[in-house]
Amino acid sequence: VLIVLPERTYATDAFSIPLPPENRVEIEL
Repeated sequence: VLIVLPERTYATDAFSIPLPPENRVEIEL
């Protein structure tokens, strides 16, 4: 499962590190 979050959405990576909203985040579960 690959979750692609909008650029404006805050998210955490696999290590629970907060990512800046301007970055597009792809999290593979």
